Amino acid sequence: MADVDTPQTFVFKRGRLAHAASLLVGNLQLVFYPNGYSRLKARKSNTLRDFLAVAGSLGVTHLLVFTSSGEGTTLRIIKTPHGPTLTFRLVEYSSMQDLHAAQGAPVLTKRMIDSAPLCIMAGFGDVGKETKRSSDEQKAIQLCATTIKAMYPEVSVTTAGWRSVKRCVLYSADKTGLISFRHYLVRYRIADASGGLISVFQEHNLALGSLESIKDIQTLQRPEPTDLLECFFSDKPFQLIEVGPRMKLKLLKIEAGVSSGMVLYHAYVTKTAEQVAASELKAAITRNRMEKEARLDIRRRVRRLEEESRNIARTATARQQTADNLAYYAAEREAELSESLGDSPAT
Repeated sequence: MADVDTPQTFVFKRGRLAHAASLLVGNLQLVFYPNGYSRLKARKSNTLRDFLAVAGSLGVTHLLVFTSSGEGTTLRIIKTPHGPTLTFRLVEYSSMQDLHAAQGAPVLTKRMIDSAPLCIMAGFGDVGKETKRSSDEQKAIQLCATTIKAMYPEVSVTTAGWRSVKRCVLYSADKTGLISFRHYLVRYRIADASGGLISVFQEHNLALGSLESIKDIQTLQRPEPTDLLECFFSDKPFQLIEVGPRMKLKLLKIEAGVSSGMVLYHAYVTKTAEQVAASELKAAITRNRMEKEARLDIRRRVRRLEEESRNIARTATARQQTADNLAYYAAEREAELSESLGDSPAT
């Protein structure tokens, strides 16, 4: 059983999604494994309240919900049990299957993902500095960073060592606030290998026709890191292998509660003080209504359990009465047979 302090996630979809977007659901379930549920399936009849009802007993701290509308695919990150709820639009995305077909990325196995990934955040502190964005937007991005970071368990590299890191995820924000997501396997680098040998092992389609002999491999140059995360690991005894999925996320809004609270931030709507007060009142009414419905639901469940207990007790009583009647009938028949045998003439 997972530690109570370890974050747990549900990843599922609501409604119909495009096939490519549906693949992301299973991909992210693998990303969060083993601190998630890789075989979670949502039925059409399941509501968000159903998932919230079981989240507490299972120790689930975050829900990732994919939905689709006329404007595209959205991803909601919900912190249970009281929020906040972050809503993103998927600007671009590629599934693990897409990367495997295009780049030959390895297919994940349970052995590769038996430990949680290391979460790396980059660029969130620089959002809005050059574009002079409002303080509300900068605070929203910082809340995004805090919420995303909380979805992953803390991995102490200094304590456990680099060899304990098998995977890592990178969330990087550009200066406009667009968030990119990448997922990598971390492989141990060959010790004391030359740049030429590293080139041979890392390049799948390396051209060696220009070399006169095998000794000339040593003249090959070690490939330079191509992105931010590879630069970070360039002096580490590891190499990175991207396995997907990839996503680019645009923050749309932040709600205080669980998909029904007051809107704390909206990318396209700016409210006046009167509108904010009206939103707070509406959120309070909605919150009270949901709490009342939750209490009624608990009472209904308690009554149903009590009725089931009474039915079980009545059934047990009826069975015991039947058993007693059968025993009494058997005793009477035995007595009658004994009397009849005693009254019969001797031969």
